[in-house]
Amino acid sequence: MNSKIKTNQIEYAIDRNNVKSRFKFLTIATSDKYIKHGSYILDAPALNNDVKSIVFDTGKKLFVMMTSDSNHRSTLKKIFSEIDDGSTLSVADTNVDELPDHILLQLLLNALPHNDTDTLGFKNLTGHFYYFNKSWIKPKAMQVPCLEFQFTKDSRIEMHVRTFTSELLKDQITFEKRSIAEYPRYVLCNDKTLRRRLSKEKKPGFILRQIDRRKTEITFLDIQNENKFDQSKIAMLESTIATFNHRYENIAHID
Repeated sequence: MNSKIKTNQIEYAIDRNNVKSRFKFLTIATSDKYIKHGSYILDAPALNNDVKSIVFDTGKKLFVMMTSDSNHRSTLKKIFSEIDDGSTLSVADTNVDELPDHILLQLLLNALPHNDTDTLGFKNLTGHFYYFNKSWIKPKAMQVPCLEFQFTKDSRIEMHVRTFTSELLKDQITFEKRSIAEYPRYVLCNDKTLRRRLSKEKKPGFILRQIDRRKTEITFLDIQNENKFDQSKIAMLESTIATFNHRYENIAHID
């Protein structure tokens, strides 16, 4: 379903005092085996877009980054009461100094605002950061490939190829650990990126799974021409880092 490469170890700087002045952080944990609906809080209308990003630390715990002036612990508890297994969830304030560097960098990366150019776009879905190249997505597409960027504990950026597949092709996918009903559904937007399918929407959605015995490939580097370069992993990495550094000037920087 995916492949990955590792870049050289990154150099970075984080000003935690400036981070603290702009954002606040919460930790959500479960007493169950894993959090089943953690990514739902990104889409909950009651939060009024105050949730900027989430990152799963383990299946049992996730971190939330919110605007500094938000105060939504009570709202989150109300949301928990409305979802399955919500009674197993707890929420607590978290000091930015308690967050490991790779978690904080990932929260900041995931919170980058939606990018939209003629060829490239990225979005924060299910607590992950995905980069789309629109040339990969054909009319009436049944699969949507993308590239995920993830910071690791040893200060590297991993690039994972991911594939979202239409649930109309569910008979071509083997479901063992999770049933198809447990997967979040996404719909393809006009800008050729994905968004979470709303509860009132009935059209078939996409799930984060690849068809059995099929593999999506994305070129690491191709310098034959500008178009081919733009479709490579290196071009997307370069664009992502440049956007990150511009967005978080005086807060964080990646070299």
